[in-house]
Amino acid sequence: GSIMTINGHNNVNVIQQTVQSVFNFVKKKSRGGASSPADNLVLRMHYQWTFWVMIFMFTVVMYSWYSKDHIICVSEFNAETQVRLDYLNICYSYIFTRNEFEVGERALLHYRWLHFVILIIAGVYYLPHKLCKTFDNPRFRQLVKDLTSSSSKYESSAERQLLEHSVKYMVRHFWSHSSIYFNALACSVFAFTIDILCFLFLNWIFHYRFLYLGFASFNRDFHNFSDYISLTFPPFAHCVLDKKLFFIGDRTESFGCHLPLMEFYEKMFLVLWFILFVLMVVTSVQIVFLLLFLIPSKISCLPENCFVTKFRRFVLMSTKPEIASKEQGMRAVIDGVLANCKMGDVYLLYVIKSHLSTTRYYQLLCRLSSPDLKSSKSIVPTLTLPPKNQNQQNGAPKGGKGMVPPVHARMPATQRPGGGMAA
Repeated sequence: GSIMTINGHNNVNVIQQTVQSVFNFVKKKSRGGASSPADNLVLRMHYQWTFWVMIFMFTVVMYSWYSKDHIICVSEFNAETQVRLDYLNICYSYIFTRNEFEVGERALLHYRWLHFVILIIAGVYYLPHKLCKTFDNPRFRQLVKDLTSSSSKYESSAERQLLEHSVKYMVRHFWSHSSIYFNALACSVFAFTIDILCFLFLNWIFHYRFLYLGFASFNRDFHNFSDYISLTFPPFAHCVLDKKLFFIGDRTESFGCHLPLMEFYEKMFLVLWFILFVLMVVTSVQIVFLLLFLIPSKISCLPENCFVTKFRRFVLMSTKPEIASKEQGMRAVIDGVLANCKMGDVYLLYVIKSHLSTTRYYQLLCRLSSPDLKSSKSIVPTLTLPPKNQNQQNGAPKGGKGMVPPVHARMPATQRPGGGMAA
C-alpha cells in the first residue's frame, strides 16, 4: 500500500509539471503577436475557453485516478474475500451493466480511458487558432497589432496616428480583402465542424447516449438508478472472469463493482454537454452573421430600402459624434463608403471599428467616402508592347528565354527619344 501511495504522488507531480508546461506554452503563444484578423470572440470561445475547460477536466480526472480508489469490487460468492489486484486490473476494461431497464448487457469500455478522450478533444479545440494563423494576412495583421497596442491610450496624437494608419492602409489596399473575409468564414465553419464531430464522438464513446444527456438531466431516480443519466454513468456494474479470458482456467469469477468516478463523470460530462450545445448555437449564429456580408447593398430586383440590403450599413453604423454636421450625417457617409468598398473592405471596417473611438471612426468613414477614391482605383495606364526584335536591340542573344522585355508607357511623338516626328 505504501509503494502505491509513493508512486501515486510521483504521478501527480508529473501531471502537474505537464499541465504547467502546456499552460506556459499556450500563454507564450498568445503573447507572441497580434491576433489574426479572422479571430473573433466565437473562435476564442473554442481555442481558449473550451481548451482550458478540457485541460482542467483532464487534470482533475488524472488526479482522481491517483489519489483515491476508482474501483471497488467484491466477489458475488463471498463478499468478505479480498479481490486480487490482477483481477481488478482486468475489471477496469471489462465491466458491464445488466439490469431490468435495458435490453442485454452494455460494456463500459470507456471508464478507464476517458481522461485521454478529454485530452484529445482539448487538442482538437486548439486547431481553429492554428488555422487562423496559417491563412493570415500579414499586412492587416500588422495594422491590427498597431490598433490593439494603441487603443488603450487616450492622447489625441495617438488617436490621430491610428486614424492615419487606418486610412493609408485602406486606400492602398482597396478591393483586395476578400481573402480575409473568406478566411474568417472558413475558420467559423471549421469551428462549427469541430463542435459537431466532438459531439458525435462523445455520443459514440458513451454508446449513443450522450446526444440527449442534457435534455434528460431534469429527471432523476436516485433510488433505483433508472434515470437516463444513471444508466449512462452507472455507479454499480458487474465483472465476470471466465475461460474466455484465458486467465483463470476453467473457473468463473463473478464480481459486483462500485465505480466512484462515475459520480464525478456524470456531472462533468453534463456540464460539457451544455458547453458544446452553447458553442454550436453561438457558432451557427456567427456563420449566419458572416454570410450576410455577401448580400450587396444594392439589388436591382429589390426596393432601395429593403431590410435585406441594409446589413452592410448596419454593421458600419455607429453613434453619431458631435463633430458630424447635419449635411454630412452618419447614414450619408456610410452610403458613400459602401459605394467605394467591396465585401472584404466592409468586413475590415467592421473589425477596425472596435479599435477606434467614435470620433476617429467617423473621420475614417468620411475619408473613405470620397467619390475620388473609386475613380482613382479605376484608372488603368495605357501601355505599349516592345517590338519583336527588342531583345536583339538590347544586345541579348537570339533565342534567349530568360529575358523580360521592358514595358514603356505610351508617350507623345514630341517626347520620343531623338525628338523627331515619326515619318
